[in-house]
Amino acid sequence: MVGSSLALRYVVDFAQICHKIYPCLTKKGQFMFSIEHPVVTAHGSQNWCYDSSWR
Repeated sequence: MVGSSLALRYVVDFAQICHKIYPCLTKKGQFMFSIEHPVVTAHGSQNWCYDSSWR
């Protein structure tokens, strides 16, 4: 299995990445990835918490 978490959204050519990953997979291997839901970055007004001060 090849996995990627929250990184592929920033890749310019997704098809190229898939072509590079494919040879790394076994016959029944899986490519699993996640990206942010578009609503998270759509508005741009989110106020991220970077330390424990949010409590």
